[in-house]
Amino acid sequence: MQIPFSEIFSSVDKIILDSREDCSKGLFVPIKGEKQDGHRFIPMAIEHGASFIFTEEDCSELSKKYPEVRFISVESTIDALQALGGYARSLYSGLVIGVTGSVGKTTTRAMIAKALSMEKSVFETKGNANSQLGLPITLFSMAKENKEISVIELGISIPGEMHRIAEIASCDIAVFTNIGSAHLENLKTKENTCFEKMHILEGNQKEVSLYLPKKDAILGTLTEEKIRAMGFLGEKKLNLFFYEKKEEIPPFRSRRTYGGQCFRSHGDRSFSGITQTKALTGLIGISGLKGKRRQTFHGRWHYDY
Repeated sequence: MQIPFSEIFSSVDKIILDSREDCSKGLFVPIKGEKQDGHRFIPMAIEHGASFIFTEEDCSELSKKYPEVRFISVESTIDALQALGGYARSLYSGLVIGVTGSVGKTTTRAMIAKALSMEKSVFETKGNANSQLGLPITLFSMAKENKEISVIELGISIPGEMHRIAEIASCDIAVFTNIGSAHLENLKTKENTCFEKMHILEGNQKEVSLYLPKKDAILGTLTEEKIRAMGFLGEKKLNLFFYEKKEEIPPFRSRRTYGGQCFRSHGDRSFSGITQTKALTGLIGISGLKGKRRQTFHGRWHYDY
């Protein structure tokens, strides 16, 4: 059965994986896991308001019981979910910034989104929805909100995972935080981790900008020639930039206001976790921001956007 992507996108507001949540005007996608099969919870999702259901199983009896619900038969609910995410990405015309790395993805994503939101409308990944299941949901929400810029996370833990999500994300800009020891039980070496994460360059875009940390032992040694030799770029134009930490925003010891947003301190660590980098300056240039804003804290420090 051909998946009616257009009908789904226009009819539902969200994609749900957990039947215990509010599923009203939602598409429920049951996932078969090692311990649980989400198909068991289709009735619960319907009771909670789901109007569309992806299913690998025969739901003819449920269809009779719930005639108002649209059951869509698919070979794989995961593949169908990712295909829907890809369709949603094709509808989005804004700039997509993808953030990946072993650690620091959420902090870096928040930093970039916060800076860009001063002059542009910005969408960003909610929570940690950055995996094979989470990213398609992020792309769906991204297309629904249709902001000027989207800052999304792409995370992996096993070989081949980035290839699947990068193909549907088609990032215009890719930002690496670092290459560390996370997930080495599956990826074995940091070099393998680097290679797997470089799949972020894949997708349908004709040009991609890549930001790498200059002082990273692996990423800092890469050249365009080495990156092209990995085989992910094809005929794409690559804009390669290196950044390094320039200045950290000092910790807040009390409730403060920054850029119209309030942050609370947790000991000596700021709630925002924002770090200023040279990469930010480059991203602002690419996104078309004016770069004239200046923020100060009691005159102790400042920086320009």
